[in-house]
Amino acid sequence: MEIIQEALKRFKQAQDFYDPIRQAAREDLAFVNGDQWSTPETTDEMRLTVNLLGPFLRQITAEARQANPSIRVVPAGSGADEDKAEIYGGLIRHIEQFSEAEVSYQQALWYAAAAGEGYLTIDSEYCDDVSFDQNLVIKGINNPEKVFLDPLHEHLDGHDAEWGFIVEDISHDAYIRQFPKSSLTGGIAKWNLLDLPGDWLTKDTVRVARYWVKEYEMRTVYLVEDPLTGQQTTSEEPPDDTKALIKKRQSQFCTVKCYLINATEVLEETEWPGKYIPIIKVTGESYYVGGEKMQYGAIRFAKDPQRQYNYFTSRQTEMVDLAPKNAFVGATGQFANNPEKWANANRINYGFLDYTPTALNGQPVPPPSRVSGLDMGAFQGVAASRAQALEDLKLTFGLHDAALGRVQGEASGVALQNRVEQSSRSTYQYFDHFLSALRCLGRQLVGLIPHFYDTERTIRIVKPTTEDALVTINSLENGNRYDLTYGSYDVVVTTGPAYASKRQEAYDAMSGLAQSNPQAGAVIGDLIASQVDSPMAKLAAKRIKATIPKEILAATGEDDGDDMAPKVLLQKAQQELSRAQMELQQKDLENQELQTKVRIAEDKSALELTKMDVESEHKGRELAHTERITEMEFELKLKELELKERQINLAERELQMKATLAAHEMNETERPKLPTVPDMESDTNLGGSLD
Repeated sequence: MEIIQEALKRFKQAQDFYDPIRQAAREDLAFVNGDQWSTPETTDEMRLTVNLLGPFLRQITAEARQANPSIRVVPAGSGADEDKAEIYGGLIRHIEQFSEAEVSYQQALWYAAAAGEGYLTIDSEYCDDVSFDQNLVIKGINNPEKVFLDPLHEHLDGHDAEWGFIVEDISHDAYIRQFPKSSLTGGIAKWNLLDLPGDWLTKDTVRVARYWVKEYEMRTVYLVEDPLTGQQTTSEEPPDDTKALIKKRQSQFCTVKCYLINATEVLEETEWPGKYIPIIKVTGESYYVGGEKMQYGAIRFAKDPQRQYNYFTSRQTEMVDLAPKNAFVGATGQFANNPEKWANANRINYGFLDYTPTALNGQPVPPPSRVSGLDMGAFQGVAASRAQALEDLKLTFGLHDAALGRVQGEASGVALQNRVEQSSRSTYQYFDHFLSALRCLGRQLVGLIPHFYDTERTIRIVKPTTEDALVTINSLENGNRYDLTYGSYDVVVTTGPAYASKRQEAYDAMSGLAQSNPQAGAVIGDLIASQVDSPMAKLAAKRIKATIPKEILAATGEDDGDDMAPKVLLQKAQQELSRAQMELQQKDLENQELQTKVRIAEDKSALELTKMDVESEHKGRELAHTERITEMEFELKLKELELKERQINLAERELQMKATLAAHEMNETERPKLPTVPDMESDTNLGGSLD
């Protein structure tokens, strides 16, 4: 019961989180489905819906088909090798073919582009009714609203989710048949008396959910060493006397559990051998505004331009429909001469039309006149608005006319391809998010294969050439060459052009080889001709082969005049192709290195020029500073000379003054002295003293 309470609590949490997102997504999907008028319909209004969103969405999903993404397995650790990596890759391709995964891929990507989210899941099935061997299968989710993934997951593919639900509403009869021992089975007839939350039980359906959850356990991990061999291994069991303990630590182990539940009980419990919940999310646009998560597809902001297009298309059609159908108007009796001609004048282009002159109150009435059935000014304005709405719609999707198959002014195939690539880049985020989901799917499959394909058995694999092969795995007879129970592997997703057949792919590859290496092209012309899809291909290949020098054919064992054995032919072609690809890769590396050197040289040149500019500016400033100092020194010298001149003038004036003073003193000395007059006061003093 604890599991049920936890599950219902988390389910309610997920519902509250996803409800506003999915309500908006429902409106987007309804819009794609043709519900494109937002106002109530009136009886006197023409409403046309020209739904352009379907082709635009298919343009996005078609990119995945053209890019032809594929899961490639590569060795990543001890116990792994290239041969087993090829077995892993071939087995994954077989799982994809058996599961018809391409349909599920396209469905998930379409939902992501239309509504913001699509889902894939991994499941297992028994090989047949009496076998205990299981196969992995890839399944799509036909309704994304059946999935409730942990709202706190951060990665676009959802691999970090701690829990998730996949719900299914089934009929009462189907539930009773599948789960006869369920405690809910006896109460279904009284469904309206049962107190169950939400839509877990209605009068028609019972909700069953797969509740996936990660459960954690702390364990001790031991690193031990064998004293005899010195080999170190890790174990969860404490070492015995035959092993030496090196170190130990606490580690958190994750187990993925799946509970099949209804609202009251656990119907089934299983342990999933992988370390991730097998629900893979394909996300559209996703970001946060504040604390609120935004998630939507390409439709969200294309609705208004589509509404405009529908509105102006309806108005344009309505204007034509309401235009007068009678082409001429005239007085009664004016059409009496040729009534049939006048009646058909709006449909038949007659050379002339005669009429009966008519007078009213003695005044002649003008001849019949043609009625303008359409206001061309208004009509052209509506047509221009309709065209602008279409342009806005294309800009919202980031699609150019070239991507839609409409060539407008592209001067060459290269220019046309560039326009197509620009359109692809505008919506590439959806394909990029799909590739992220595909990588997550591949990693989960690589982690699950050792658990589901752990016994000796013969499996079918699909080679990259789409050829089938049967391989025995986990067998001692072949020396455990294909033992899939150990080894560490990783996944990369590669993309390339999609071909209708491997024959066409081989033709393109060898044609490219011949163009890049004319010498090789001269000796593989017969191989190229043999891949042409034509009834005359074999004859053409034989004639071209007859022109190849015998020594070249002898070197490959083809000098007997017979056609090369298919396997040898393929092997030699692959060798030549690999060699040419290596040469091309080497040339690409050389070109990249040369471009890097050129950029470095350009950067150095720009740096030197900048340095020269700085030095020149510095020297200019130094020269100006020197000139200023020289000017100041010159002015200082002038001041010094002026000061010295003033000092000289002052000295001369002092000398003159001294000479004048000296002359004056001499004159005073030579002048005769006059008798002095006694001072009266002195005389008085003298007389008084006498007294």
